[in-house]
Amino acid sequence: MPRSSFSSSLICRASLLFLGVLAFLAVPRARAQDAWEDMLSRNDPLYDLRKEIKESLKQKLAASQPGLAGALDAGGSAAKQAPVRDALVKLLSGFASAPAETKPAVLLGADLLAKQLYCAAKGTTSCNPLAGAKLPVQLTWEMKKPADGWFYRRDLLLRVSKEYADTPWGEMAFILLLDNGYSTAVNCDPQRDAVREVIREGESYLSARPSSPRRAAILFLVAQAYDAWWSLSQSESAALLDDAGWSEVGAAERYQAGAAQAREKALRYYQEAAKLAPGSKFADKAARQIPILQKSYDTNQRAYYCFAPREK
Repeated sequence: MPRSSFSSSLICRASLLFLGVLAFLAVPRARAQDAWEDMLSRNDPLYDLRKEIKESLKQKLAASQPGLAGALDAGGSAAKQAPVRDALVKLLSGFASAPAETKPAVLLGADLLAKQLYCAAKGTTSCNPLAGAKLPVQLTWEMKKPADGWFYRRDLLLRVSKEYADTPWGEMAFILLLDNGYSTAVNCDPQRDAVREVIREGESYLSARPSSPRRAAILFLVAQAYDAWWSLSQSESAALLDDAGWSEVGAAERYQAGAAQAREKALRYYQEAAKLAPGSKFADKAARQIPILQKSYDTNQRAYYCFAPREK
């Protein structure tokens, strides 16, 4: 069966990233942020949706949280940690007294702010960027492996998606959670089959809410999972990935059963997503995947798949 080259794909992606960085560095400082956002826009299928979520939060919470807009756009740099922390503490401090219809927006906004924070302490048993703040909502911080500091575990996404499932905020949280492999964890778990879990949760949501206004985005994410199932069943890249320190040894065997049906479902969901949202970022991405799948080629899709550390 014909396949595209995984190593060529890696080289292509690395080249695109390198060219993107060069483009970013080549523009005047005043235009650097715009260049960076343009690069993200080209490479993140959900970029427009993420911007929509931020704008919705700003509009909903602007009156009570005047500093929220800048904090949401801070980007997680070391220089912006203090203002993001202050905005997060202020936002969560007002949760208990917030109107019922505002509470899910507060929690979702807190999730996006907390995602930008980190604690650089290494070799410690715990580290909390919000240490000392007495808040009505507690956040969990997890060590990113290998020992790369402490980051927020996105439990608020799951909470909003469950407790406020019938609100626009609940749906937004669900999509972000699904895009994260339907996991709140900082580190992925090689023992957890996130590919199939995204399919299970995504299809369940689509079945329960056939008229969802964001159906196209969910269709796209489920299509990616089926695409990954198909591609992993075709995997021949274990040796190459081992050299990089990671392994997908055994992936082809684990995803062989049902692979043909997974390819067909990936095709169908990509086509449905593109039809529902023509001109969107994920429609453009779907349009690139569809002809490869139609020819039964390996798409090299690895969405949601957790590579295991190489055994030594």
